Amino acid sequence: MAAWLYEKGVKVALVDADSQSSSTEWLSEAQPEIDSFQWQEAAEIFEGSDALRENYEVVVFDGPAGLNAATKAIMVLATGILIPCGPSILDLRALEEVLIVVREVQITRLDVPGLHGNALLPSS
Repeated sequence: MAAWLYEKGVKVALVDADSQSSSTEWLSEAQPEIDSFQWQEAAEIFEGSDALRENYEVVVFDGPAGLNAATKAIMVLATGILIPCGPSILDLRALEEVLIVVREVQITRLDVPGLHGNALLPSS
């Protein structure tokens, strides 16, 4: 996503919040011109978000698998979320849990000035 946006002329950065750092590795080969950051802790993500907002048009986050504090921090800050999901029943069940958390984050965002609860997922 970051490489595609860069090729479209967008000033983009990548935050790799996955401990494997595979996105950072891949991006350093594919598009070394794109700035990338490795922040795995929610505090790092929150603390660095203002500077990212000031310096980039778009920031792509690669979150860790599972619903840890870093994932939730990314959800709170995001204006859009792409959740990859395989076609197996186990993946679909895990997706249900993620969507519950997304809804909770939406509700939380409604109470925070400057954030919009519907930025993450269309209402149904």
